[in-house]
Amino acid sequence: MGYFSDLRLSITKRDYLIMLEKDEKNSNSCAYILSPDNATVKGYKANGVECIFIKQDSFKYYKEFEDIQLLEKYLSETKNGYVFFRIGDGWDDIEYRNTARFKELEIPFKFIDSIEKKARKDLLFELNAKNRRYKITSKDHVFTNKIDILEYFRNNKKFKEKLKEEYDNNIQFKLKIHIDISNKEAEVILYSRNPEEEYYVEKERNSINLDSAILSLGYSNQELYLKSINQKEDEEEFE
Repeated sequence: MGYFSDLRLSITKRDYLIMLEKDEKNSNSCAYILSPDNATVKGYKANGVECIFIKQDSFKYYKEFEDIQLLEKYLSETKNGYVFFRIGDGWDDIEYRNTARFKELEIPFKFIDSIEKKARKDLLFELNAKNRRYKITSKDHVFTNKIDILEYFRNNKKFKEKLKEEYDNNIQFKLKIHIDISNKEAEVILYSRNPEEEYYVEKERNSINLDSAILSLGYSNQELYLKSINQKEDEEEFE
Protein backbone atom coordinates (compact mmCIF):
# COMPACT_ATOMS: atom_id res chain seq x y z
CA MET A 1 0.00 0.00 0.00
CA GLY A 2 1.40 3.38 -0.89
CA TYR A 3 2.83 5.57 -3.61
CA PHE A 4 6.32 4.98 -4.96
CA SER A 5 8.91 7.16 -6.66
CA ASP A 6 12.17 6.81 -8.58
CA LEU A 7 14.96 9.28 -7.77
CA ARG A 8 18.00 10.56 -9.63
CA LEU A 9 20.39 12.93 -7.84
CA SER A 10 23.79 14.44 -8.56
CA ILE A 11 26.03 16.34 -6.13
CA THR A 12 29.74 17.03 -5.83
CA LYS A 13 31.85 14.37 -4.15
CA ARG A 14 32.73 16.83 -1.37
CA ASP A 15 29.06 17.49 -0.60
CA TYR A 16 28.32 13.77 -0.77
CA LEU A 17 30.97 12.89 1.83
CA ILE A 18 29.72 15.65 4.13
CA MET A 19 26.19 14.36 3.66
CA LEU A 20 27.26 10.85 4.69
CA GLU A 21 28.88 12.24 7.84
CA LYS A 22 25.71 14.09 8.76
CA ASP A 23 23.59 11.04 8.15
CA GLU A 24 25.84 8.87 10.32
CA LYS A 25 25.08 11.25 13.21
CA ASN A 26 21.38 10.74 12.45
CA SER A 27 21.49 6.94 12.76
CA ASN A 28 22.01 6.54 8.98
CA SER A 29 18.35 7.36 8.40
CA CYS A 30 18.95 8.06 4.71
CA ALA A 31 21.38 5.22 4.05
CA TYR A 32 18.82 3.43 1.87
CA ILE A 33 19.09 6.38 -0.54
CA LEU A 34 22.70 7.49 -0.08
CA SER A 35 24.70 4.34 0.60
CA PRO A 36 26.26 2.29 -2.23
CA ASP A 37 25.09 -0.78 -0.31
CA ASN A 38 21.45 0.12 -0.94
CA ALA A 39 21.35 2.43 -3.96
CA THR A 40 23.26 2.85 -7.20
CA VAL A 41 26.03 5.37 -6.45
CA LYS A 42 28.48 6.23 -9.20
CA GLY A 43 31.33 8.71 -9.25
CA TYR A 44 32.44 10.63 -12.33
CA LYS A 45 34.82 13.49 -13.05
CA ALA A 46 34.29 16.21 -15.65
CA ASN A 47 36.40 19.33 -16.20
CA GLY A 48 38.15 18.71 -12.91
CA VAL A 49 34.88 18.53 -10.92
CA GLU A 50 34.38 15.30 -8.96
CA CYS A 51 30.71 14.36 -8.93
CA ILE A 52 28.46 11.65 -7.50
CA PHE A 53 25.34 10.37 -9.25
CA ILE A 54 22.75 8.53 -7.13
CA LYS A 55 19.94 6.34 -8.43
CA GLN A 56 17.25 4.79 -6.24
CA ASP A 57 13.99 3.28 -7.44
CA SER A 58 10.61 2.27 -6.03
CA PHE A 59 10.63 3.89 -2.60
CA LYS A 60 8.26 6.19 -0.75
CA TYR A 61 9.32 9.81 -1.10
CA TYR A 62 6.71 11.24 1.28
CA LYS A 63 7.80 14.68 2.42
CA GLU A 64 6.11 14.18 5.79
CA PHE A 65 8.47 11.25 6.56
CA GLU A 66 11.36 12.07 8.90
CA ASP A 67 14.00 10.47 6.69
CA ILE A 68 12.86 12.41 3.64
CA GLN A 69 12.85 15.64 5.64
CA LEU A 70 16.42 14.87 6.66
CA LEU A 71 17.45 14.30 3.04
CA GLU A 72 15.85 17.58 2.00
CA LYS A 73 17.77 19.30 4.81
CA TYR A 74 21.05 17.76 3.66
CA LEU A 75 20.38 18.93 0.11
CA SER A 76 19.59 22.48 1.24
CA GLU A 77 22.95 22.59 3.05
CA THR A 78 25.11 21.51 0.11
CA LYS A 79 27.85 24.00 -0.75
CA ASN A 80 27.74 23.44 -4.49
CA GLY A 81 24.05 22.72 -5.03
CA TYR A 82 22.54 19.66 -6.66
CA VAL A 83 20.40 18.35 -9.51
CA PHE A 84 17.31 16.42 -8.41
CA PHE A 85 14.84 14.45 -10.51
CA ARG A 86 11.96 12.44 -9.04
CA ILE A 87 9.18 10.69 -10.93
CA GLY A 88 6.22 9.10 -9.14
CA ASP A 89 3.76 6.37 -10.06
CA GLY A 90 1.45 8.97 -11.58
CA TRP A 91 2.55 9.81 -15.12
CA ASP A 92 2.21 13.55 -14.40
CA ASP A 93 4.15 13.45 -11.13
CA ILE A 94 7.54 14.82 -12.15
CA GLU A 95 9.73 16.93 -9.88
CA TYR A 96 12.92 18.54 -11.18
CA ARG A 97 15.23 20.88 -9.26
CA ASN A 98 18.56 22.33 -10.30
CA THR A 99 20.57 24.45 -7.84
CA ALA A 100 23.98 23.29 -9.14
CA ARG A 101 26.90 25.71 -9.15
CA PHE A 102 28.71 23.51 -11.68
CA LYS A 103 27.19 22.55 -15.02
CA GLU A 104 29.04 19.24 -14.71
CA LEU A 105 26.37 18.09 -12.27
CA GLU A 106 23.82 18.31 -15.10
CA ILE A 107 25.58 15.71 -17.28
CA PRO A 108 23.46 12.69 -16.16
CA PHE A 109 20.27 14.67 -16.82
CA LYS A 110 20.62 15.50 -20.50
CA PHE A 111 17.49 13.43 -21.20
CA ILE A 112 15.37 16.11 -19.55
CA ASP A 113 16.13 18.47 -22.43
CA SER A 114 14.10 16.20 -24.70
CA ILE A 115 10.92 16.74 -22.70
CA GLU A 116 8.76 19.18 -24.58
CA LYS A 117 7.63 21.76 -22.00
CA LYS A 118 4.55 22.89 -23.82
CA ALA A 119 3.25 19.35 -24.31
CA ARG A 120 3.77 18.60 -20.62
CA LYS A 121 1.85 21.72 -19.61
CA ASP A 122 -1.01 20.78 -21.91
CA LEU A 123 -1.20 17.31 -20.40
CA LEU A 124 -1.19 18.67 -16.86
CA PHE A 125 -3.90 21.16 -17.79
CA GLU A 126 -6.02 18.34 -19.16
CA LEU A 127 -5.44 16.23 -16.05
CA ASN A 128 -6.43 19.03 -13.67
CA ALA A 129 -9.47 20.20 -15.62
CA LYS A 130 -12.02 21.45 -13.14
CA ASN A 131 -15.14 20.92 -15.19
CA ARG A 132 -15.22 17.13 -14.87
CA ARG A 133 -18.07 15.53 -12.96
CA TYR A 134 -17.93 12.18 -11.20
CA LYS A 135 -20.68 9.96 -9.90
CA ILE A 136 -18.64 8.80 -6.90
CA THR A 137 -16.70 11.32 -4.83
CA SER A 138 -16.39 9.48 -1.50
CA LYS A 139 -15.33 6.01 -0.45
CA ASP A 140 -14.23 3.95 2.53
CA HIS A 141 -10.92 2.12 2.13
CA VAL A 142 -10.55 -0.73 4.61
CA PHE A 143 -7.34 -2.63 5.39
CA THR A 144 -6.91 -5.68 7.61
CA ASN A 145 -3.49 -6.84 6.43
CA LYS A 146 -0.84 -6.41 9.13
CA ILE A 147 1.86 -5.23 6.71
CA ASP A 148 -0.40 -2.58 5.17
CA ILE A 149 -1.48 -1.24 8.56
CA LEU A 150 2.06 -1.05 9.97
CA GLU A 151 3.24 0.60 6.75
CA TYR A 152 0.55 3.25 7.04
CA PHE A 153 1.85 4.20 10.51
CA ARG A 154 5.46 4.11 9.32
CA ASN A 155 6.12 7.75 10.19
CA ASN A 156 4.70 7.41 13.71
CA LYS A 157 7.43 5.18 15.08
CA LYS A 158 6.23 5.01 18.69
CA PHE A 159 2.69 4.12 17.70
CA LYS A 160 3.96 1.59 15.17
CA GLU A 161 6.03 -0.16 17.84
CA LYS A 162 3.01 -0.20 20.13
CA LEU A 163 0.95 -1.85 17.39
CA LYS A 164 3.66 -4.46 16.85
CA GLU A 165 3.54 -5.36 20.54
CA GLU A 166 -0.22 -5.73 20.40
CA TYR A 167 0.03 -7.85 17.26
CA ASP A 168 2.45 -10.09 19.18
CA ASN A 169 -0.30 -10.50 21.78
CA ASN A 170 -2.67 -11.68 19.03
CA ILE A 171 -4.67 -8.44 18.91
CA GLN A 172 -6.21 -7.93 15.46
CA PHE A 173 -6.60 -4.55 13.75
CA LYS A 174 -8.66 -2.99 10.97
CA LEU A 175 -7.85 0.39 9.39
CA LYS A 176 -10.48 2.49 7.63
CA ILE A 177 -9.67 5.60 5.61
CA HIS A 178 -12.75 7.60 4.64
CA ILE A 179 -12.20 9.86 1.63
CA ASP A 180 -14.69 12.57 0.70
CA ILE A 181 -13.47 14.95 -1.99
CA SER A 182 -15.80 17.68 -0.72
CA ASN A 183 -13.86 17.81 2.58
CA LYS A 184 -10.36 19.16 3.13
CA GLU A 185 -9.55 16.31 5.49
CA ALA A 186 -9.92 12.53 5.45
CA GLU A 187 -11.03 10.51 8.43
CA VAL A 188 -8.79 7.68 9.63
CA ILE A 189 -10.18 5.12 12.09
CA LEU A 190 -8.27 2.23 13.61
CA TYR A 191 -10.26 -0.66 15.09
CA SER A 192 -8.99 -3.48 17.30
CA ARG A 193 -10.30 -6.88 18.34
CA ASN A 194 -9.19 -9.46 20.90
CA PRO A 195 -9.04 -13.05 19.62
CA GLU A 196 -12.03 -14.07 21.73
CA GLU A 197 -14.17 -11.13 20.57
CA GLU A 198 -16.50 -11.27 17.59
CA TYR A 199 -16.53 -7.57 16.67
CA TYR A 200 -13.98 -4.83 16.21
CA VAL A 201 -14.11 -1.79 18.50
CA GLU A 202 -12.81 1.68 17.71
CA LYS A 203 -9.31 2.29 19.06
CA GLU A 204 -8.10 5.53 17.43
CA ARG A 205 -9.72 8.21 15.29
CA ASN A 206 -8.12 11.25 13.68
CA SER A 207 -8.21 13.44 10.60
CA ILE A 208 -5.43 14.03 8.08
CA ASN A 209 -4.98 16.26 5.07
CA LEU A 210 -7.04 14.98 2.12
CA ASP A 211 -4.14 15.02 -0.36
CA SER A 212 -1.90 13.13 2.10
CA ALA A 213 -4.60 10.48 2.52
CA ILE A 214 -4.99 10.10 -1.24
CA LEU A 215 -1.20 9.85 -1.62
CA SER A 216 -1.08 7.09 1.01
CA LEU A 217 -3.52 5.10 -1.14
CA GLY A 218 -1.19 5.32 -4.13
CA TYR A 219 -2.63 8.27 -6.09
CA SER A 220 -0.62 11.40 -6.82
CA ASN A 221 -3.65 13.71 -7.02
CA GLN A 222 -7.43 13.90 -6.57
CA GLU A 223 -8.15 13.63 -10.28
CA LEU A 224 -6.44 10.26 -10.63
CA TYR A 225 -8.14 9.04 -7.47
CA LEU A 226 -11.59 10.01 -8.75
CA LYS A 227 -10.92 8.41 -12.11
CA SER A 228 -9.89 5.18 -10.42
CA ILE A 229 -12.81 4.75 -8.01
CA ASN A 230 -15.34 5.64 -10.71
CA GLN A 231 -13.73 3.31 -13.24
CA LYS A 232 -13.84 0.45 -10.71
CA GLU A 233 -17.49 1.18 -10.02
CA ASP A 234 -18.29 1.12 -13.73
CA GLU A 235 -16.47 -2.21 -14.14
CA GLU A 236 -18.40 -3.73 -11.23
CA GLU A 237 -21.72 -2.59 -12.69
CA PHE A 238 -20.78 -4.03 -16.07
CA GLU A 239 -19.92 -7.39 -14.53
